[in-house]
Amino acid sequence: LEARSSSSVFWILPLVDQLITLYPKDVNLRLSKASLLRQLVDRSTFLEYLEAQAHAPAAHALFKLRYAQALLEDGRRREEATRLLRTLLRSWTSAEGLSTLADAYWYAGEYRRATDLYRFAATLDGTNEDYASAYFRASRTVRDEAGVLTFLHGRVRRYGQQSSLPAITLFHCLSDLNRSSEAFIVRDQALAQRPDDGELLLFAARSELDRGAMAASELFLERAQQCSKRADWLRATAQLEESKGHLGEARRLWTEVVASEPFNLRAQRTLVRLTSEVDGRIAAV
Repeated sequence: LEARSSSSVFWILPLVDQLITLYPKDVNLRLSKASLLRQLVDRSTFLEYLEAQAHAPAAHALFKLRYAQALLEDGRRREEATRLLRTLLRSWTSAEGLSTLADAYWYAGEYRRATDLYRFAATLDGTNEDYASAYFRASRTVRDEAGVLTFLHGRVRRYGQQSSLPAITLFHCLSDLNRSSEAFIVRDQALAQRPDDGELLLFAARSELDRGAMAASELFLERAQQCSKRADWLRATAQLEESKGHLGEARRLWTEVVASEPFNLRAQRTLVRLTSEVDGRIAAV
């Protein structure tokens, strides 16, 4: 599967080049080419392409951002990347740009400055869970857990009616702080607000399983069966069955996942592992 995926990427690149010939000003096509080059060619060639795009007349801000992000990966060029990001953000403010500049300051050991920027990014894109989580992780380092939790609770109040994700993010953050009782209160409040949210119900099932409450986990799975994606429900149910020691049933469920998602490598690996364990038990009998 990995070889097939790599081969597919290889054949996409000439097609993208043909489309760029037809539509040379299309930013998405040129960004797609940069992504493909990152996978297919050496780093210097990839950087040369990004640099040319970033320094071209009237270059799109995204190319400058991608170039700065690539430079950040090289410790020797992080100061150059930081200067580029600061210049870019004077005329083009984005959550991704702020978060990238925060990364640059973090690498430089300027943790408080970086934390402020992670907060700005999370505020600018208030529905992005990755930015909220990054702000939380940074805040723990600078010992400002109270401030970030106030921010995260505010997100739940603002967006909780529309999505369960802010509550799930807050649950994880509280759990990381060993405040599990508060985490489960947040989860239960979200469930009361969104009782038919399949993703939230599956999360509730997994959270019960994590604390060893298998009966409660099973009840949440029953509720989620009719309102969640089939493959997601199968994965959560398989996890419960494996925790019960029912490896054969867990393998059957993962077999169905693989059948519906044949290119899911993680599912493939899990199925192989379970098959080996089941066969090992049979052989030992």
